[in-house]
Amino acid sequence: MGRRSHSTESAWGPEHAERIRQDLHDSWRWLRRTCETLLEELESLNGPVCGEHHARRARLAKAKPRLETTLDAGEYAVRTLPNLPLTWIERSAVPVLTGAGESYDAGDLWDILECVERNEAGLVLFETSAGRHRLDDTITGRVLNVSIDGLYWHHVDVIFQELPDKKLDGMVIHILTRDRGLRRDHASTRRRPSVVEAEVDVMLLAPIGIAPKVDSVPVRLVAALHDEVGIDESVPLHLDVLDEQTRTVFAA
Repeated sequence: MGRRSHSTESAWGPEHAERIRQDLHDSWRWLRRTCETLLEELESLNGPVCGEHHARRARLAKAKPRLETTLDAGEYAVRTLPNLPLTWIERSAVPVLTGAGESYDAGDLWDILECVERNEAGLVLFETSAGRHRLDDTITGRVLNVSIDGLYWHHVDVIFQELPDKKLDGMVIHILTRDRGLRRDHASTRRRPSVVEAEVDVMLLAPIGIAPKVDSVPVRLVAALHDEVGIDESVPLHLDVLDEQTRTVFAA
């Protein structure tokens, strides 16, 4: 007999919820260290620098808001993940969910997300990928188009430098992926995680005279979970509660 592999490739399902949570914890810790290192590098490049370092400083300065957002969102996620129920979207339910999301226009999306309760958060994982997401090279060093294999979202107060005394209502959406390249980047010396964060996105839920950034696959999926699918009383999807921390959604 050949040697049996202990790869985490097959460790994907609601029965692996605790291991998946640990993988996400590890991923966010990896992101935190990476963002801190890049921000420290930017700080070290203050003052006169050569041409090559000037270009690097300009690149990091442009990326600074995203690095700070990712750092803050990751720290929040690490604190809240243990107490957040996980919803597993079975293979049969994924096309129903994606189809609902694709049916919305921008006005629909805006109306749905405005109704999301401020204290509401969600963590969903998809048995099969629910779409693709293109992320920039701020953290990874390369532009990637990765599968969307999970989402974690929650509210956040957004503060602009131009409006330091005003807190605006916003939503953070963490895009989770099983992309092999990113999983390899996040891997420890022990093993490769089953799922990692691809990118964190922040969108406003209150108009301030600018067009809302709502037309993306992750936003459409979150809207469908809140509106068309309705998880708690979904038709044509059904909910099965496995325990206090885990539930599954499947098509009729």
